Amino acid sequence: MTVREVYAGGTRYHVTGVGYDPRGSVLDTINQRVEHPDGPLRDLLATVALCNNAVLQKQGEIWRVVGDPTEVPS
Repeated sequence: MTVREVYAGGTRYHVTGVGYDPRGSVLDTINQRVEHPDGPLRDLLATVALCNNAVLQKQGEIWRVVGDPTEVPS
């Protein structure tokens, strides 16, 4: 599973990136990168981060995730 869109505060945001690679962005409705989320988007991202204890680790050139199986998509 990979998040492609999030909906917060009445606004839909597009999420880029592939798999476990940490490179990616959150884009607003005009495809501008959201550098400093605020309001409902900030609250949503904080909630997601606080409710997750999985850890992203790089081993050589490959990224892998260690954590609870419900928080680590396969």
